[in-house]
Amino acid sequence: MPNDAVIIANNLKQLLETRQCPHCYLEGADLSGADLQGVMLESGHLELVNLQGANLRGANLEWANLEEANLQEADLQGANLVDASLIEANLQGANLRGANLEGALLEAASLRGADLTGANLDGAQFRSADLSGAILVQASLKRARLKRTKLFGANLSQANLLRCNLTRAKLQDADLSEAILKRAELYKAKLDNACLRGADLQGANLKRAILRKANLCGANLDQTILDGADFEGAELDAPPV
Repeated sequence: MPNDAVIIANNLKQLLETRQCPHCYLEGADLSGADLQGVMLESGHLELVNLQGANLRGANLEWANLEEANLQEADLQGANLVDASLIEANLQGANLRGANLEGALLEAASLRGADLTGANLDGAQFRSADLSGAILVQASLKRARLKRTKLFGANLSQANLLRCNLTRAKLQDADLSEAILKRAELYKAKLDNACLRGADLQGANLKRAILRKANLCGANLDQTILDGADFEGAELDAPPV
């Protein structure tokens, strides 16, 4: 039987020659800086793979296992990552503009400074992930699970966070202007200095949330649960009921 090194070498040869390697076994392979634009790697075994700075524009990585992979500063614009596993992956500074990450697993992943503008993240699971400074302008995060995530200074302007779970999320200094947060779960979330100008928080749960010095001018707080929330120094059109 061929050993793992031989299998990986053969799979790499196939991938680079044909651009297609579904179910490919490339665990731990070094593909840093590689030009993999448009490759077909659906259901690939890519655990611990090094793809730092690689070009994966438009790549098909649906159902791929990228756990603990290094995708730092990789170009994944328009890539298909539906239901991919990116648990503990490094995506710092990655370009994920317009990528499809619906249902992806991103628990404990690092997306610091990543660009997710217009990305589809519906139903994605981010528990304990780090999205500090990430750009999520107009991204769709409907029903996404962001419990205990770090979103310090993240830009979520005009993002769709319908029914999103942001329990205990750290959103200090985040930009949530004009974001859709209808029926979102924000229990004990930290929103100090956050911008929620014009945000739709109808029916959201902000019980015991911290909103000190937050900007809520023009925000829709109809039916919002505000029990025990801290609004010290916050900008509001009217005092919370």
